[in-house]
Amino acid sequence: MAQSTNNGVTSTQQFEEDAAGNLLSYLRKAVSEYQDKEQQRVAEWLLRSSSTEDMVRRVGSLMRGSWKSDLALALSSVAGLGLGYVGGSLLPAGLGPIPYIAAIGLGGLLPGILTRQGVIVRNVFNLGGLMFGAGAVLGART
Repeated sequence: MAQSTNNGVTSTQQFEEDAAGNLLSYLRKAVSEYQDKEQQRVAEWLLRSSSTEDMVRRVGSLMRGSWKSDLALALSSVAGLGLGYVGGSLLPAGLGPIPYIAAIGLGGLLPGILTRQGVIVRNVFNLGGLMFGAGAVLGART
């Protein structure tokens, strides 16, 4: 089946680009709606506090996070350190003690800095990126 071209772009390519754009738009909208509903749920939960002490306890539990948050941070740091160590030991060339591959850790720092997500999500990216850089340095030294 022959495809027609329109200004150098085939109709199939245009369809794929439209579908990808619509999917990304849908995902952005779904994430935004989820965040809005979650914020509403948390605000209502805080407002149901029976006293100031109860509200302080609830705010404290929000600030501490959950075991799931702790697990995500631990897995991110272990994965970053392990992958960085392997990468640093395989490609040890660099500027002094810092291998070039350690710069890949910035790939974790940038989303962590630029994302609109909560503190835990940002910290997962940041910690994973930093630990990748540290693992690369350790791997290059061994």
